[in-house]
Amino acid sequence: LTPTKIMSYSLYTIPYSHFCEAARWALDLRGIDYTEVGYLPGFHFAISPIARLRGSHLGTTQPNGTPLLYDHAGGGNVGTDSWECVEGNPRLNEAIKKRASACQNARVGARAGEDQAGDQKRGATSCPVDVHSPIPKDLKEILERDVGPPTRTLAYSYLLDAKTDGGKGDRAFADMIASAKSGWMQRSILGFSGPRAGLASAMHGRMVKDEKHVTESRERLAKAVETLERHLARDGGLGTFYARAEDGEKRPTLLATTTAALMYPVVWPEEVQTVIYGKTAVNLESLPEGYRAEIARWRATKLGQFCLDMYKEHRLVGARAAAS
Repeated sequence: LTPTKIMSYSLYTIPYSHFCEAARWALDLRGIDYTEVGYLPGFHFAISPIARLRGSHLGTTQPNGTPLLYDHAGGGNVGTDSWECVEGNPRLNEAIKKRASACQNARVGARAGEDQAGDQKRGATSCPVDVHSPIPKDLKEILERDVGPPTRTLAYSYLLDAKTDGGKGDRAFADMIASAKSGWMQRSILGFSGPRAGLASAMHGRMVKDEKHVTESRERLAKAVETLERHLARDGGLGTFYARAEDGEKRPTLLATTTAALMYPVVWPEEVQTVIYGKTAVNLESLPEGYRAEIARWRATKLGQFCLDMYKEHRLVGARAAAS
């Protein structure tokens, strides 16, 4: 299951994970060529080489967690979690230097037409995002604690409930699984309602828990959105969500792309499905009514609109180049 064709870097993911999407977007912008190796939930514990490749020296509490960026040619980890892929580390920064600057050879966008191993031919473009400005520590903590986990909880509270709204949540979850860039065996097994229900139950117990936890997650996210919107409004977001380029133009920063990625489960940008699945796997209209209302709530915020704009204006630049 370890790809060696074309690229020495492998990005191990749960394809539709918003944490993996944050890493994927940043790596695309940094100009790192990689093969994505996707595993569905549960299988990333059971059959993936992630824990072995990650190694004990990293001291992680989640040895099987995704994403993981691995350098097969260099013989080691380059990015052990989403934040190392986003912010970089000495090994990743050295890799970027060796493979040319991010803005000289940026590769962004979608996975349309990838095969199972995840070989990608992303279109080259001038870098539309400032990849050098660091993410402020206090805002990183907010994203890590009060945005990423709550948006996951809210999304799964609908997707993992097979009974609500005529089973629309389960059907949407099944479509996400069937369309994910992962092994055919994984998709086949979870295509059956029994195994999928068992997985959904385990995931629900771990990440959704109960209605109290869902309510608390929604409240935490609301406070986080308010804080992030204050920074977005301050000086037009300069110094946080935007940086001034040498040509004088404002360019989004990695804080902007990471925020958009971690918010995607509750704003549901159309472009993210092209990035993850290479097509529209789940239409907004096919989601449970409660989930659609949840999405409408967060889309109505200034931060939600900012995230939608980030996807619309910046995520599929490479896809358009590849298609042209």
